[in-house]
This record gives sequence, structure tokens and C-alpha cells, in this order.
Amino acid sequence: NEITSEQAEKCIQQIYYRRTTFNDNDMRKSICGSLKHLGSDLYTSPVHFLHELIQNAEDNFYEPSIIPCLRIELNHGYILLSNNEQGLRARDVFAICSLAVSTKTIEQEHIGEKGVGFKSVFGASNEPMLISHAWKFHFHVPGLDAMSYITPLWITDKDLPKCISKQISTFPQYTHLYLPLKFQAHTSEANSFLDQVIKAVDPCILLNMRQLKKLEIVDERQNKVTIIEKQFIGSTKLEEQSSVTFEDFTFLHLSGSVIRLHTSTGYSTFRV
Repeated sequence: NEITSEQAEKCIQQIYYRRTTFNDNDMRKSICGSLKHLGSDLYTSPVHFLHELIQNAEDNFYEPSIIPCLRIELNHGYILLSNNEQGLRARDVFAICSLAVSTKTIEQEHIGEKGVGFKSVFGASNEPMLISHAWKFHFHVPGLDAMSYITPLWITDKDLPKCISKQISTFPQYTHLYLPLKFQAHTSEANSFLDQVIKAVDPCILLNMRQLKKLEIVDERQNKVTIIEKQFIGSTKLEEQSSVTFEDFTFLHLSGSVIRLHTSTGYSTFRV
């Protein structure tokens, strides 16, 4: 359901109050230890957060009339992800601001965990910022302790960085995640990290997606735009064999889909 900016701000302030006034020291230490692990130590790959966010985009809800798309903009000091989903719900915000809460259900056949997966962004940024309709908040780590990983801070439009304000104002209905990098801008470390992020976007990742149809990678450092788009061509089946035996199982009348991936270098067709 749609909520007002005032309601969203009140919700964020309530979460902030609960996080900052939690005084059970033993429990707080235990939670902080788990949060540190989730926030930056859980994944061995420095760009694993990108796979988590792509999976979250796949799991989001979309209007039937639009083509689900994730835009990834990279510049010397930040990454901005913009997704044309329906927008964050209150339950999503609570999951993001909790230790290990998921909004995904078995019935949805989703892989990712919106709350858990979001924690991986702290491997790239100490101040991730989320803008989605009425919701506008960010995190700041390290704070007083690791509870800062789940302690949201409300922001206003004047707090939005100028470098992303144009994209946000152009697509106000999108959900935007702004990640100012941990690394100093214009350094070899930052450029190496951003290069790894770009390489991590494998065009074939869309083959495993049911909803997400388009990835747009915008490298502002080189004024380069790469678009990967999936097109469903039709159904297919194994003509030569009506059944296939694998180990102790027999599969009858296997069928699949013909998928075409369009990139800047042309297109490839797959049977999946």
C-alpha cells in the first residue's frame, strides 16, 4: 500500500529509536558480532554484493506493462543502482533494518533474501542510501557499534548527492540504491574495484531470471553504456528423444525455451 513521506519518516525514526535505545549489553554484543559477519565478512568475493542485488531485482514486484530492468551506473566514487520495480514496502524496510529477516516465501520461488542480501552492500560502501517513493534513508558505518548496520537514518531531498540527483529526478518511480565507495575516488584501488564490478555482470545471468529482462551498465568513467536484453523467442523440446534417463530418474517430454540475448556486440541464441 502507498504510504506518505511523513509516515515513512515516522517509521524510520521509530526503527532508529529502537536500535539506539536497546540496552541489553550481552544481547547487543551478540547481535553486533553477527552483523559484522553479515555486513562485510560473509562473502569472499568483493563484488558478491552485485549478484545479491541483481537477485533482489529479479525477486521484486513489477507492473505487468513494464519491462523489468536494472540500471547500474558507475563513476569514480560511487555505484548507483536503479530498478523499475513497484517500490519498497514497509516489510522490505523492516527486513533491511533487521539482523536476518527475509520477505521471500516458498510460494514465490525466490532465491534471494532482501534483508540478508542487502547486508552485502557494506562490503562496497559504508553509507548506502535507499530512495524508493516515500522512503529516503541511509546507513552510516561504523557508528557507535555494529548496530549501525541496521540503524537507518532519515534523509530529505536536500541531502541527496548532486551526482545522482538527475537520475533520481528523471526516474522518481524507480527504487535507487546509492553506494558511495569505501575507496578513495580516482585511485587505482577504486578503479580496480569498479572494473571487477563490470566484469561480474555476465550477460548469461539473465538466462536464469524469470522476471528481469534488461541490464543497463553505465560506466561514466569512460562514457560507455552496455545494454543486455533478454528476448523470449518461443518454446522448444527435445525432438530426438522422448525421454532422458539420468542416474535413477527418467524425464519425459523435456521442453524448454528459446532465449535470445542482445548485447552491444550482437546477439546469441540459447535453448534453456
